[in-house]
Amino acid sequence: NDGSPARRKELADRLYDGMVAAWNKTRRVPLASIRFRCTPLDLPFSTSDKLRRQRLEQILEDSSQRVETRIWAAMSLSSRQRVASRKPIDVPCIDFGPAQLVLLPGESFVAYQLMAQSIRPKSFVMTLGYGECWPGYIPTDADFRNNFDDKWLWVAPGCESRIRAALQRVLAP
Repeated sequence: NDGSPARRKELADRLYDGMVAAWNKTRRVPLASIRFRCTPLDLPFSTSDKLRRQRLEQILEDSSQRVETRIWAAMSLSSRQRVASRKPIDVPCIDFGPAQLVLLPGESFVAYQLMAQSIRPKSFVMTLGYGECWPGYIPTDADFRNNFDDKWLWVAPGCESRIRAALQRVLAP
């Protein structure tokens, strides 16, 4: 989609056709049981110089900074405090039997959805993001190696194995 009106129409039509096809293939299954599981998850905070406490406090206290910049500094400080408090992130799962719904933190990359599906390949596994927002973007190890960076990135490398372990715990049949 290059943004042109013709390409937008083509994309909209493809999305619509895909949604209709998915609806038509929907398989209804009676709900025989429902289980809830939740596991703690600790993620490492970034060691980036831009996220040093003193620097963030200076930005927050500087009224000449843009409001958006000060909000970012406040959110960054809040994230630092959350990690320092050693309060883990909850990763909950509602298990409907043939389908599981998992809530992941932050903006977890799509690879984590694929990871969850690979753990329960015979189930319908759906992940949602923003369960806990302090991490911001949560790249995979490969994305970190490819130098992914963003101002909304508060985690350090090493998240992937921790998320995999959490998914394995909550998606255990």
